[in-house]
Amino acid sequence: MERSRFILNWAAKRQNQLVKSLSLSARRAARILAVQALYQLNQSSNLNAESVLQEFIDYRKNLNDLPAKNTDWEFFASLFLRASGKKTEIANIVADLLNKRWSMDRLDSVLKSILFVGVVEIIYFPEIPVKTSLDEYVEVAKLFFDKQETSFVNGTLNAVAHRFRETDFAGQK
Repeated sequence: MERSRFILNWAAKRQNQLVKSLSLSARRAARILAVQALYQLNQSSNLNAESVLQEFIDYRKNLNDLPAKNTDWEFFASLFLRASGKKTEIANIVADLLNKRWSMDRLDSVLKSILFVGVVEIIYFPEIPVKTSLDEYVEVAKLFFDKQETSFVNGTLNAVAHRFRETDFAGQK
């Protein structure tokens, strides 16, 4: 648990530095935290989703930092729990879209977390316009990566959106 707290503190400080100048919506903050929570869960074999969720709520909710102070906590919990509960299914979806030279093992852990949470939002939150989801996860990726990785996130999530939300693209060329 102490290592987990260290990771959480580091992530909070790093994220606060990255987003200090941004005006975050409550939903974008929830997306960022869901990515962080999934990353934390994936880095530790002795944690489960419920304990990570509770730790984020107990610890981060009481901090006066960004993005925690302006978070839609219900949306955060929904994204995180769905992503953590559907990891195998989502991994298969992402793996199907990867180039033959790439495998899931070659993807950076943070990049995987961004993709997994993004895929969850696109597939399981149809009330959110797909363009909004795509734009939001590109913005989240920009907090952690350069143009190459953000383009990868955009391309991968766009392919997921076309596969699972085809009707959202009706009438577009």
